[in-house]
Amino acid sequence: MTEKKQKFEESMAELQKVTSEMESGDLSLEEMIAHFEKGQKLIKTCSAKLNEIEKKVEIITKKADGKIAVENFDYKDTSDDGPRQNLS
Repeated sequence: MTEKKQKFEESMAELQKVTSEMESGDLSLEEMIAHFEKGQKLIKTCSAKLNEIEKKVEIITKKADGKIAVENFDYKDTSDDGPRQNLS
């Protein structure tokens, strides 16, 4: 596949294929190293895409007055403000 922006799902599928081939035991040392390098690139691609998506995630909460509010998701903020209300 080209170096163009690959969809996350495509990268994950390719990573799974590379991993399966490595686990098969049918590869030569040179092929194993090439697969390892390819896997590392795919991991980096997937990780970058997940980080990008994480920055875009928003939390939708229902306030006490019944109004819906959208907040940016801050994964670093692990403080517990109490239970969130269910939207359903």
